[in-house]
Amino acid sequence: MHLRILILYINVFSAIFLFTETITHCLQTLTLTILSCYIGVAINIGVIKETQKMVSSMEFIRLANWLMNQVLVKSCYGVARKIKSHGFDWGDPSSKPLQKPSSFPNIVKCDLEGRGSQTLACDFHKVLLRTHSFFPYFMLVAFEGGSIFRAFFLLCSCPILWILNYEMKLRVMIFISFCGLKVKDMENTSRAVLPKFYLENLNLEAYEVVASVGSRVFFTTMPRVMVEGFLKEYLNADAVIATELHTAGCYFTGLLSKSGLLVKHSALMDYFGDTKPDLGIGNTSLHDQLFISLCKVSLKLACLRLYYVKVSI
Repeated sequence: MHLRILILYINVFSAIFLFTETITHCLQTLTLTILSCYIGVAINIGVIKETQKMVSSMEFIRLANWLMNQVLVKSCYGVARKIKSHGFDWGDPSSKPLQKPSSFPNIVKCDLEGRGSQTLACDFHKVLLRTHSFFPYFMLVAFEGGSIFRAFFLLCSCPILWILNYEMKLRVMIFISFCGLKVKDMENTSRAVLPKFYLENLNLEAYEVVASVGSRVFFTTMPRVMVEGFLKEYLNADAVIATELHTAGCYFTGLLSKSGLLVKHSALMDYFGDTKPDLGIGNTSLHDQLFISLCKVSLKLACLRLYYVKVSI
């Protein structure tokens, strides 16, 4: 009993420290924004004459905005990763490894030769990516697609997300990140921002198997608009089966479509029908074991090793 109380106090103090650090990040970014605006105004009224001789005011403002944007993106993503590393569990309870060892072979034993004509079914988020957390990617969408205030609101929702179950966490993050967001802005973010961070977190062992097959079908509970562009452009995906979001005109409502969150094994049966994919990759969770059991050859990803993958663009 005393140990549980001690753990609770430690979590509370770590959360307070984390939010203090987050506020510091926000103050730094706001200061940077004000400074860039001041420089732009100063140039326009002729205070900085030497700089105006070298470059035009519009070019300097664009450069300042680009630098500020790069700093803000990395800052928001870094804070989101810190939140994940401080013990906030965003994962699905079913993602915990099974107590009984799986009978499926490890992915490192997969022969990569002669698979050019085969079809692969693979989970994107918990297999192809090394991280198990959705949160950093939603933070990028909230900031890049929306604004710094939307991103800050998502950060402030952490205490609420902490006590919710997996499905509700995902629904809340989707609502905060997408409600009122333009479809066009999200498309730009998925093409220009998210791929860089996806590439940094690719798992080498899974990527090698994906690259060896001829046909690739990816399944994920993440919103399709967040992953489809990357998977089709960088990994040559033939199909991306993911959670669909509801839209009203050219805006997202922040709600899911009628189909709700994707259930991977059901989606695989609906997509392939009576035909089984040649190869399936999953982790050691209960849902993934059920998912890959529907494939002719099933491979498990026993652990996530910290490899970096270089993909040619």
